Amino acid sequence: MSHVIRRLRGLVEFLSRRQRRAVQLAFDISSIIFCTWLAFQLRLGFGSALTQAQIVAGLLAPVIAIPIYTRFGLYRAVLRYLPDMALWTIVKAVTLTALAWVSVLFFLGFYGAEGVPRSIPIIFVVLVFSVTLVSRFAAKQMLYWERPRDRRRYAIYGAGAAGLQYAQALSGSDDAELCAIIDDDTKLSGNEYHGVRVFAPVDLEGLVKRLGIETIVICMPSVSGQRRLEIAASLTKLEVKVQTLPSLAAIMGGKYRVEPFEHLDLNELLGRSPVPPDLHLIETATAGKTIVVTGAGGSIGSQLVDTLARNGAGTIIMVDQSEFALFEIDRKMRAKQSLCIFIPVLASVCDAKAMQDLFQVHRPQAVYHAAAYKHVGLAERNVRSAFENNVLGTKTLLEASANRSMQTFVLVSTDKAVNPTSVMGATKRFAELLVRNYADASDQDVRYLSVRFGNVIGSTGSVIPIFSDQIRQGGPVTVRGRGTNRYFMAVSEACELIIQAAGLAEGGETFMLKMGEPVSIHALARSMIELSGLSVKDELNPDGDIEISITEMEPGEKTTEELLYDPTASEPTKHSKIVRVKKMTRAHLTVGDAIKAVQEGVATQSNNQIRTAIFDALTRCQQDVIASAEANVVPFALKHPRK
Repeated sequence: MSHVIRRLRGLVEFLSRRQRRAVQLAFDISSIIFCTWLAFQLRLGFGSALTQAQIVAGLLAPVIAIPIYTRFGLYRAVLRYLPDMALWTIVKAVTLTALAWVSVLFFLGFYGAEGVPRSIPIIFVVLVFSVTLVSRFAAKQMLYWERPRDRRRYAIYGAGAAGLQYAQALSGSDDAELCAIIDDDTKLSGNEYHGVRVFAPVDLEGLVKRLGIETIVICMPSVSGQRRLEIAASLTKLEVKVQTLPSLAAIMGGKYRVEPFEHLDLNELLGRSPVPPDLHLIETATAGKTIVVTGAGGSIGSQLVDTLARNGAGTIIMVDQSEFALFEIDRKMRAKQSLCIFIPVLASVCDAKAMQDLFQVHRPQAVYHAAAYKHVGLAERNVRSAFENNVLGTKTLLEASANRSMQTFVLVSTDKAVNPTSVMGATKRFAELLVRNYADASDQDVRYLSVRFGNVIGSTGSVIPIFSDQIRQGGPVTVRGRGTNRYFMAVSEACELIIQAAGLAEGGETFMLKMGEPVSIHALARSMIELSGLSVKDELNPDGDIEISITEMEPGEKTTEELLYDPTASEPTKHSKIVRVKKMTRAHLTVGDAIKAVQEGVATQSNNQIRTAIFDALTRCQQDVIASAEANVVPFALKHPRK
């Protein structure tokens, strides 16, 4: 018997989904005709000859039943994962079949002694229900009992090109069974692709229970991160795992595999599907070189160190003024047993003697300058420190690196340097102009460049870890300004792109990383609460778990950051995620005098006076910059910002 069952299992595995449905359909037609004949025999006595009307009635039964069975989904349910609630579905389908059959027979006048006795429909219902139910559960037990492993049941959210490609990939998987495709476009509902039906989102809760769906995969790489967050948040209310998939380009480039699926996280939802790195560009920038990374203990600096080491850097000199941060990155990198040599240097970039000694002793070929005070609020309260670290520190580093063995100097900049309205943004703009000035003035074969981008997910001071902590503590989640939007990028992607920009540079350029669409911070907070399995407490839901508190924006903050002074002043590079900013200003030619004017009063002036001097000096040297649209900015107060 076991040998026969194994042969049957092999035959079923060989059949396609459509062929299996055809077998079920043929069985149901035969069994319904048989049940009709048996009902007449039980009522009239075995051996009784059937009249013409009774034969027609028997043939009508499957004609009526099969469309009803199809409508109730008896041919869409996966036999192996047939849930117990299919019992109720079969009851409804068989009952409706009997009622429709009786109605047709009544209108055809087939009732009476020569037609269909009144007890026949009752016997018919009992027989057809029993055969339909027993046949399906018996086949399930016989064919799939004690299988070595069960395939995980998936649904795909998104019936676009990417979703359908993943559906096709899953159809041949031994580990996954695709049960449904979900799409917001109601026009697609009811269609079938690769043997799987498309449903509307409103059907999801019922589908999860009826089809036993365990995991829903969001396959919408082209939509914004904010929209993916909203979808993911709505799915977490179901008892399923929620995952997301990258673009086909990322998979084809070897960045991801289709199986196993990557678990959904904020990096994937807010970021874009990464483009596989151009290995030639990375090799050009890193292979065998001695490289300085300033701010090496920070979020971006530490990721830069790790990325450079993984891509063949010979020696990495890690510079940081924080003892603990430097100890941590040094410990982590040595634990990885990389072939790269790591040299920790505990020093500030403002220390001219330390920087001179560093370049004289180690003679590095590349510098990645990531050391900066980046928190907008703290920079406003500590203008002198922000200016000294971000501007004078960059100047000191440039001076120390000049006339050495240098090949590449990379400034890690920010979108806040565009039309700056904060001290942090203004000081980073000064740093960009300094780098451009050195590029023009240098008679050495050195590539100086700046790389500008927005927020990195999870970095120190970023809203995401702050929101996570507030959610863990039970709230409230504080959002500065309801209309605030920010650009986000995964730190790993940003660092890979920074290194590739260095490989693209010829000297003096400012590169911008494509950041995608800005994300609403208020919507991000709401989605993070819902992704945590909690609800937002507001006027519409006073019994919710966590409240979102809207606070005033920090002085100098913009509602939406800008990436370019002039949106038309950029040109593509050979990397799809990196653009080159056109040189449309001569501000760098007077940046030295502007910085000197501010520096003269740093030692004696107050916070507000230094701040005024910074913006006055920056305005004077940037008078020929093409202005972009006026940004919505929180005005500065002359008094100290309230705590």
